[in-house]
Amino acid sequence: MIDIFESTAQLRPEAVFFTAVDRRGNETAYTYRQARLIASQLARRLRDKGVFPGDAVAVDLPNGPMYVFLALAAAYGGFALVALNHRLTDAEKLTRVLELERAGLRVAYTVDAAGEPKLFEAVCNSLLRNERAGRVDDSLGGSVEDAIHFAERAAHVFDSSHRALIMFTSGTTGKPKAAELTWGNLVEASKAPLDEVRASQEAELAENADFLAKSAIRQIEARNKRQLSAKTSECLRQTTAMVRSWLRDGLMVACGTPELVINTDVRDTLVALFSGADAAAIAAACSKVDECERALAYNVSPETCLDTLLFDVREVVHGSGRTD
Repeated sequence: MIDIFESTAQLRPEAVFFTAVDRRGNETAYTYRQARLIASQLARRLRDKGVFPGDAVAVDLPNGPMYVFLALAAAYGGFALVALNHRLTDAEKLTRVLELERAGLRVAYTVDAAGEPKLFEAVCNSLLRNERAGRVDDSLGGSVEDAIHFAERAAHVFDSSHRALIMFTSGTTGKPKAAELTWGNLVEASKAPLDEVRASQEAELAENADFLAKSAIRQIEARNKRQLSAKTSECLRQTTAMVRSWLRDGLMVACGTPELVINTDVRDTLVALFSGADAAAIAAACSKVDECERALAYNVSPETCLDTLLFDVREVVHGSGRTD
């Protein structure tokens, strides 16, 4: 999930990610860039408050933008969300949290209606106040770039088998029970409507094939092809995002600062590959990633784009180092 969001945020940062509508009908649009920075900073702030990978954060909120940011922050930070019914009594909510803790889950923090505005305001203000000075938040000791690197690193180590969400049954037929969902479960659930759409499209086409003109059938087939090619586009964006991140790490190695490598799980490999590479050539190769993405956007053959990009990277690592 988060890897797809990351690749889209890097490719189309100013595109609208979602629009929130309050009870009075006022709309607030959030771009991919805004959502990425807010969620990453939120994950960092929660970690500063003691929420670590494997922990859980209880969410006692009505529907609103904070739920979206918390979901992204959970994926970035490696923690799970415990969704509490906002209409329950305080005693009922506490009973559910204690039940989870008795089962061995550490609920490290709670975001409720009383504290959410202050938390959200603190995150947004820290970004707005310090972005001009190049800092995200003094208490976290980082920069805007650090928040972006935190998000990129999280996308690379993201594991869809990890716990994402815990919900409780209504309890109408007995004691409410906790139901655990992984990120993979959530992604598969989101795909289900697409599978239904695909099946419906195929059934519609088969049912009307004898009655539709050939031109109409071609239009329907073209529409279906566009919808089903979206996943391929996402995979290509993920690939170029990974290459860009590895090249940036390679630049850190070539500059003699391997401790700044983001992809620490493959640091030894990156050090071995880029120790003898020229920093200027790596920087030029990074620009080739942008060229590749522009070419893909103009529907140039994906195979041609990726072959050219990988050839440029190979030249930097093993060849002459020229990318011009």
